[in-house]
Amino acid sequence: MSQASSKSSMLLLQTKLAHPQLPLALVPRERLLRDLDAVSAHRLTLLSASAGSGKTTLLSTWAIHMRSSARKVAWLSLDEWDNDPIRFWASVIAALRTYLPAVGEDALHMLSTPQPAPIQAILTTLINEILEQGSEITLVLDDYQMIEDQAIHEALTFLLDHLPVNLHLVLASRIDPDLPLSRWRMRGQMLEIRDPDLCFTQEEATSFLVQAPGFPFSVEEVNLLQDRTQGWIAGLQLATLALRRREDRATFLQTFTGGHRYLMDYIQQEVLKQQPLPLQQFLLQVAVLPRMNADLCLAVTDEPRSQEFLEVLERNNLFLIPLDEERRWYRLHDLFREVLLARLQATQHELLPVLHLRAARWYEEHDALREAIAHALQAGDFVYAALLMERAAEHMWQSGEVKTMHSWIKMLPEAVLRVHARIALTTMLNLLRSTQYSPEKQRTKVMAQVDEIIVRVEQASQCKDHATLPEQDATWLTQHIRLLRLISAIQPAFLAGDAEQLERIALEILALIGKEEADWKVFATYSLMVSYEIQGKLASLLPYLEQETQEYDLSRNYHMAFTARGRLAGAYLSTGLLRQARKTYLEMLDLFASRPNIALEEAAVGYVYLGLAMLSYEWNQLEEVDAWYQKLLPLAQVSQNMHLRIRETSNRVHFATRMGDIPKAEAALKEFESLVQDHRYATYRSTIISQRIEIWLAQGNLAEASNWAADTDLNFQELAVTRELEYVALARVYRAQRKYTEAWHLLERMRTRTESDQRGSDLISILALQVVVLQEWGETEQARKLALRLLTETAQEGYVRVYLEAGEPMKQVLQSCLDAPQDEEQSRFAASRTYVSTLLAAFEQEQPRAQRRDAFPVPPQQILAQVPYNTSADAAAALIEPLSPQERRVLRLLVAGRSNPEIASALVVSVNTVKTHLQSMYRKMGVTNRVEASAAARSLHLL
Repeated sequence: MSQASSKSSMLLLQTKLAHPQLPLALVPRERLLRDLDAVSAHRLTLLSASAGSGKTTLLSTWAIHMRSSARKVAWLSLDEWDNDPIRFWASVIAALRTYLPAVGEDALHMLSTPQPAPIQAILTTLINEILEQGSEITLVLDDYQMIEDQAIHEALTFLLDHLPVNLHLVLASRIDPDLPLSRWRMRGQMLEIRDPDLCFTQEEATSFLVQAPGFPFSVEEVNLLQDRTQGWIAGLQLATLALRRREDRATFLQTFTGGHRYLMDYIQQEVLKQQPLPLQQFLLQVAVLPRMNADLCLAVTDEPRSQEFLEVLERNNLFLIPLDEERRWYRLHDLFREVLLARLQATQHELLPVLHLRAARWYEEHDALREAIAHALQAGDFVYAALLMERAAEHMWQSGEVKTMHSWIKMLPEAVLRVHARIALTTMLNLLRSTQYSPEKQRTKVMAQVDEIIVRVEQASQCKDHATLPEQDATWLTQHIRLLRLISAIQPAFLAGDAEQLERIALEILALIGKEEADWKVFATYSLMVSYEIQGKLASLLPYLEQETQEYDLSRNYHMAFTARGRLAGAYLSTGLLRQARKTYLEMLDLFASRPNIALEEAAVGYVYLGLAMLSYEWNQLEEVDAWYQKLLPLAQVSQNMHLRIRETSNRVHFATRMGDIPKAEAALKEFESLVQDHRYATYRSTIISQRIEIWLAQGNLAEASNWAADTDLNFQELAVTRELEYVALARVYRAQRKYTEAWHLLERMRTRTESDQRGSDLISILALQVVVLQEWGETEQARKLALRLLTETAQEGYVRVYLEAGEPMKQVLQSCLDAPQDEEQSRFAASRTYVSTLLAAFEQEQPRAQRRDAFPVPPQQILAQVPYNTSADAAAALIEPLSPQERRVLRLLVAGRSNPEIASALVVSVNTVKTHLQSMYRKMGVTNRVEASAAARSLHLL
């Protein structure tokens, strides 16, 4: 969607964000305004009453009263187009921002991504932002009966259950909304105003009728009308309109019922007939428009007096509601509009598509493509609608509105679907991507929706009634239907851990796609990477992943460049290339910060935080683990991305176990097991077993661990890669049982294979366990020699935690490496002596840490207070000029991935001050940007 389109959409949105203007004749309703003054004492205020009962007018009057007393009242008028959750919540945030402009930026970003975060996470962010503002605000949602989407009802329930104390919600609806009203009613959290409250009293009816243009009413007539209408405002208004040209007023008043079921007859017979024919026709035609201005009315009706007619309708109180102070935008009263549409359908049904088509053309000219598509579909011009969809598609996909695109495509007939199959199939691709890691129920629903469209496209393409497609289009269609079926098969294969199937799928996708089809290729790379990871061959895929990243960089496809870097960083981490992994993760954060318009899933950033937490843990930078987890947890804990949730929870088990916090480890393991079971992630079952055994061993529960070892069904001939964690767990049990021979032989076979597969991270873990086994076995010299090999593998990447987790036996071996006499092997080891000294120093600091039971996450303010800054002479000497203490604090937060505003908030300084510190740091460190500064901080040991 173009920039002009965005501006037009915003212009249309503005008409929904202002309360309708008050009618020229207004009846004072002080009793109801006093009732509404209690809004601030309730979580929810509900105005539930029939059409024409005066809900909107009352709320508009109250909003004006509140603003005159400096109270903030945000307004949102809803319509049928708001039944998309993304559009609904974006509109709600826009309404709130009319008075709290600082609210909702993060929530809007979370909404406007191809795979929006779960609405609970978005609303949690919004709630926190509203709380931080402190200012009290009331949000009015008018015409809530227009909302039928269950997901919106559920999300609104979540908001109301967690409503910040400074936000109050007012709903105006013709019907009771599908919300747990009884619960809030029982708790005294809801104020209700209903039909009996809104009905005019005798005094109010008199006041209303006295203001009726044309003639006065007697007391008897007022009483009779009040009795006939039972105070229903629309009925009174209707009666005054019908009476204007009647001479037999007494007869009319005796027969007038004022009931809702007679409304259509009265409007048709008594209201429309009283208007000049041109105005009658104008009313019928503009009824197709939910909102209108003179220019739009002119385009739809071809009536040059459109502005004049709108003014006449408002002046004569003919159910026209102004939407802005300038009185340029209007809407018809819903009840009146429905009657007009029914009349138009009954008398001039052939005109309906013409009117909708004219509206679509006007909206297209004003770059409001969503509204144009809606009218084109209602006009039945599906070819035109499909062409508009193709223009709007990219914006819709990137803003997370793929479900709306899907609903539009479902409406296209086969003949149109066949010609526009590209947009249909690409939308299905984005629909699959949006739910790739979603809960099973949601994923299953989407798979069925995708399959339905595929079948329809296939049937349309094979229909003999249609002209033959050009060969190129027919080939594309066949290939991409096959591609969608292949992509649909990836997730089931992943859940089953079927590496061979995943590799076959990936290779076939790569054979089918064109060079420019990055959106399709991403699935092939994902499938290939998972397959190689399961098979333990991920290192061999690194050249492919590096080349792919370079290609996306050259093409300036920043979204795909970010995604490719995420896969590459994960591969670096898995193969033991820690520094390359961190460099790549920091590049991702820098790309994310420098390209705010990249539409990224929140989960994608969550993977970055998780990777950086894992790296920080390997380097024993536990404060940084805390910092990254502080960013990760809000995303992962409520994420609809089950893969991210599972990985985060698994790592939490690992961290807590190794830090000695067994209660936290057991709680996290229970959560991990539940996630894996609920969402059928078979590939993590081995992880669950190994982590359960680690907890037993950490507890000293050797009996349970030994029982498992005795009963395990592990195949010692094959050593399946998919169950490698269980083999490592078995070796740990053997060690605890002092079965050193069995432990050694099992580990030696595993070491051989990990070396062959170039799985650096796994190799390091196995070597560390082998060193400990040898040391406890009494083979101290062999343990020392193997430790030298381990140090060679880890020194360049700076591993620390793998040594600390090996415990006292490893510390003894490292000390022996320093104490041993010099020989040829020791000479080669000389370069690592500083590294060993660093590791031994870490052992000395480890004991106090082991007593911690509140290990991460901790609040960021605590992290800052705990950070020990390195002031070594070596680090200072490497700089042009030493960093000041405040610059070191800024550097620490920069490396932790904080933005400039976040750094400013943490240090209680302005953003400009942060920028000044950054410029000074860059100069002293000889760097030019955040990524280079982070790398230099590591290499110079400034942290």
